Amino acid sequence: RPSNNPKTPPSITGRTLSFLRDCKGRVLRKRQFTYSGVRYTVGALHWVEYDTRLRLGLEGMTGAQAKAAFAGMTLSVDGREFAVDDAEVSGAVLRWAASPPGWRLGLEVSVWLADTASGRPAQPSGFAAAPGDHEVALTWDDPGDSGIVKYQVQHRGPSGLTSSWGLWTDIPGSGANTVSHTVTGLENRVTYQDDFRIRAVNAAGPGPASEAARASQPAPTAPADVWSATLTVSFSTDFNNSPVRDFYGCLTSRRGTATGIAACTSTQRLSGNTFTHSGTDYTINGVYLYDSTQSSFYLHFDLAGVTPSAAKTALGGLTLTVGTGASAQDFAFSDAEVVTEATRNISVLRWRPSPALGWSAGDTVALKLTTGGGGTPPAPEPPTPAADWSATLTVDHASNNAGCGYSVSGANMDSCATATVLTEDEFDHKGTTYTIARLYRADSGAQGPGYGPLRLELSGHTGAAARTALAGVTLTAVHGGNTTSFAVDDASTSGAYMEWSHSGAQWDDGDTVSLSLTGAAATPAPGTTPSAADWSPTL
Repeated sequence: RPSNNPKTPPSITGRTLSFLRDCKGRVLRKRQFTYSGVRYTVGALHWVEYDTRLRLGLEGMTGAQAKAAFAGMTLSVDGREFAVDDAEVSGAVLRWAASPPGWRLGLEVSVWLADTASGRPAQPSGFAAAPGDHEVALTWDDPGDSGIVKYQVQHRGPSGLTSSWGLWTDIPGSGANTVSHTVTGLENRVTYQDDFRIRAVNAAGPGPASEAARASQPAPTAPADVWSATLTVSFSTDFNNSPVRDFYGCLTSRRGTATGIAACTSTQRLSGNTFTHSGTDYTINGVYLYDSTQSSFYLHFDLAGVTPSAAKTALGGLTLTVGTGASAQDFAFSDAEVVTEATRNISVLRWRPSPALGWSAGDTVALKLTTGGGGTPPAPEPPTPAADWSATLTVDHASNNAGCGYSVSGANMDSCATATVLTEDEFDHKGTTYTIARLYRADSGAQGPGYGPLRLELSGHTGAAARTALAGVTLTAVHGGNTTSFAVDDASTSGAYMEWSHSGAQWDDGDTVSLSLTGAAATPAPGTTPSAADWSPTL
């Protein structure tokens, strides 16, 4: 969006324009690309209101040169396609007539320049999204393209157009005949909408994204109350056991000697002890805390005339909620233990509260049975690390060094900025664009070039600053069938470079090395555990 720096160009009388930010860094991520062995840099990409045209400019090129260089290609902007062959030439830019795209400050827009003659898949058509309970069903037309090897999906939410698109994710098991996919594990909501889009992938690479489809999620289904009551806690000591153990709550049938604990049939103790579920009437025999291990109070639940195993099955879709507000705890019947207390010769359903409930005689406790909820959610799959960068290096030698970018008086390596040497020299990480200035194996002395430690330099950064900025990132090199990984956190630094020892095979002149930088795994969703605990006791 323009900054507050107006100026009036003489060619547009009476209109006020202001400067846009340049296309570097966070404004346009990955502004460099390589096509037919030539590297290009995007210098301008904007929509102009007064003539309703979208403009694209390349640094160091006229519009006519760009149109000739990219003949047959298509610019896709958030699913809207603009053929280069249809573009008007206006000085240094290409431009297309376009209806207002609805851009506003901070909106993230996906841009794709595709070679339509390269054999990549066509843009999917007929794409639609239908909301469901915690899921969205995606459908699209069959393109009849047997070359498609998979589809990928992208999600933007939960705040709709004001948020950013996520990463492209493979649709499991998808192929040429796939025309639908269900995205699961979503939060039900009505105050905002979610956007989705897909793209097809074949051997030549991914095609342009479909137009975005929006799915407004249904509101969460409120749990239905099956039963609610207030418990006035009574206290008893179980003298049938040695050492002595204590009860807190209510218990009608004392299948053991418990003196003083009130029966659940007393409305002064439990305001209601019956409920109906799935057409069956039940009577609550006991709701109480009992220190059956003499070290931790478990919450017990018992139904009159129903075995605990049968109760767990019958009430498997119910949740017992104890307390109200922030201190409330939910206990799903599907999670309950069926245990036999040998000293009292009874079987019960029980849960271990966390934190401890801490009832005392005379306390009043709100109890409720509801449908829905319940069950321990499956452990989240570990997040997949996001690839920040991948490229292929064609090794060049200079003064016993091997790689790209290194130079010394009288001996210069090929530049990392040359696409035929390093196919991509820019990458984005956490919203910042970095440029690789040098990537090489340093002089090892007697062994000759290509045997020494690996060094990486980023333009405008010291080695120490680069290590801090890329903390958690791993550099992977595949050479001669062998894969070696270098954690940024393990790098030593000196001056402009980060360095790792490297005992792998020689990087010989002309060898190709596949390189990638992999970022730290995505932040776990709220409520999930970031990593496994080596030690986690309860005191």
